[in-house]
Amino acid sequence: MSINREVSPSLRSQADVEWQLLRLLSGTPGSLDTQSVYSLLANQMALSALQLAEVHPDSGRSAWEWSVRRARQRLKDDGMLYCPEHGVWALTEKGRCRATITSDEIGRASCRERV
Repeated sequence: MSINREVSPSLRSQADVEWQLLRLLSGTPGSLDTQSVYSLLANQMALSALQLAEVHPDSGRSAWEWSVRRARQRLKDDGMLYCPEHGVWALTEKGRCRATITSDEIGRASCRERV
C-alpha cells in the first residue's frame, strides 16, 4: 500500500514576504494585530494550506509565521515599521512611502529623501 503525500511547495522568498507585508500595512489606516497580519498576508499572497502547514526545521513551529516575524523585524530595523504596543504592527512614514513607490520611482529624489 502506498501513501500519496503531496510535497509542500516552499514559501515565498523573504524579500517577497517583506514587500507584501509593506503593501498590506500600507492599505491599513492604523495598525494590525499579529494574528490578523498572519491571516490577511497569507490570503494576499494566496498561500495554500500546505504552505501554511509547513514547519520551520529549527524551531518546529510554523515556517510561515517565522517568515512573517522575520520580515517584521527586518522592516522594523530599517525604520519602516514600528510596534505601538505589544502584538500590534504599523508603518512609519518611511514604510508608507516605500510601499507605494513603483520600480520607476525608486531612483527619484522625492521618495529617496523620505526612504
